[in-house]
Amino acid sequence: MQLVDIYRRALVESPNKKAVVCSDTFCTYRELDENIIRYSRTLTALGIKKGDRVGLLLPNCLEFIYAYFACFKIGAIAVPSSYFSKTPEIIYQANHCHIKIYLVHQERAHILVGVQENTPSLEAVYVVNPTEGNSFISFTQQLNKYGDTKTLTNFAAEKNYPATILYTSGSTGKPKGVTHTHNSLVNAAINRCHTLRHTAQDSFLTTSYICHGAAPTVVLLPMFYTGGTALFLSNFTPEHFLDIMIEHQVNFAAGAPAQWREVIDCLVSSKQDFASLKYATSGGNMVPYQLQNDFQTLTGVPLTASLGMTECGGYMTIPPTQKAISGSLGKPLHNTEVRLVDRQGKEVPKGEAGEIIVRSNSIMKGYWNDPDNTAKAFTDDWFHTGDIGKQDQAGNFYFCGRLKETIIVNTGNVTPGEVEEVLNQHPRVEQSIVVGVPDEHTEQAVFAYIKLKTGGHQPSKQELTKYTATYLATRKIPKYWHFIDKFEVSGIADKIDRKKLTKEALTYIR
Repeated sequence: MQLVDIYRRALVESPNKKAVVCSDTFCTYRELDENIIRYSRTLTALGIKKGDRVGLLLPNCLEFIYAYFACFKIGAIAVPSSYFSKTPEIIYQANHCHIKIYLVHQERAHILVGVQENTPSLEAVYVVNPTEGNSFISFTQQLNKYGDTKTLTNFAAEKNYPATILYTSGSTGKPKGVTHTHNSLVNAAINRCHTLRHTAQDSFLTTSYICHGAAPTVVLLPMFYTGGTALFLSNFTPEHFLDIMIEHQVNFAAGAPAQWREVIDCLVSSKQDFASLKYATSGGNMVPYQLQNDFQTLTGVPLTASLGMTECGGYMTIPPTQKAISGSLGKPLHNTEVRLVDRQGKEVPKGEAGEIIVRSNSIMKGYWNDPDNTAKAFTDDWFHTGDIGKQDQAGNFYFCGRLKETIIVNTGNVTPGEVEEVLNQHPRVEQSIVVGVPDEHTEQAVFAYIKLKTGGHQPSKQELTKYTATYLATRKIPKYWHFIDKFEVSGIADKIDRKKLTKEALTYIR
């Protein structure tokens, strides 16, 4: 199956069904197909051909999906940029993979000012919804000129032909261009549909942005493959999330932990319910126990954690057909293998922490124009995630932290997740974050940030130390404690910035 044909069965069987909802706009499968053809013809008329890179700086909107699939249809390679990218980031990406044209939303068109002068490969910038006074070319005019809906043949895609380049955040060195193929993306959809047992009656709402890896592989492509409805928000607010949930009787939903907390609070005050919901999940690797408990108490549905990466999509979750285990990530998806290995690449026994490596038909082809980092990421066909996990005797996996976040105390490894797991089960702790700080005697020491539940007494540092010592080896017990009212989140994914917390911790121990 070609990637652009992933919705073909739905087009034949239910052409008038809603394929995509973006806040207050939607398209049916027939409208989806017609607009993809229009965009394909327009891009071809503008000189885009097989192998050309097309930059996309668009929010969650129908136009994004039309442009994305038009690239797939004509053999161009889509390069979606994070919607909140800055001009230097755009210039780097455009030069790194030689982007030929950019399609940009009017709201972010100012970010592209000056990019063309600094990017030899960039021939033109088109605004998909232009307003008066814009200096760039109107894509709407081009669409009206070239975009008819006569049948258009798909380009012939080889098995490992690139479909999209997704740039990582670049937290270490320059951003890397994760390159997914038509084949890897189709398999990502099939694997999720098989695991979650999606049907044409399903609707899946996510707070994620389509420009990132999770929204297409977890929501958009699986819904197209099975003939369901994919739902996105233009901008997240808990009220809007609830309105979409109820209006469309959503039965699958995904959001960041901080967003789910807002939804829960809104749900309590509005006295609405999630009668249709049967699966709720959250990224961010670890979902706070208190959040999980509050969610299930209120809705009757488990809030499960899912684990994934741009390089291999979501590769682990707990489907609604299986009993949720608090703190667990569940088991690998269909057609996905996971191993835990030590630094020498040897598999670790169950119950011990090791790096998570993954083998699947949905993993990226490699990093664009970066053979060195591609080689470092793989051992044979096993991808090194850099995540640390452990496995219980029943085969369920648990997230322990990032390899680069491992704390070295007296030459022994301490993963933040294993300490946080213990602390989060204390009856007075709502959430904890553990980081490493320098120590002249033990190389590093464990520093714990603690957010307490409201009401009741505040446990002392001595009490928490004694509690932790009951469950953990001495080197894993926090040496420093800091109580915090709120964990700030940042970025589109609403993740807690551990690097920032580590820097702040240094000021508390001086």
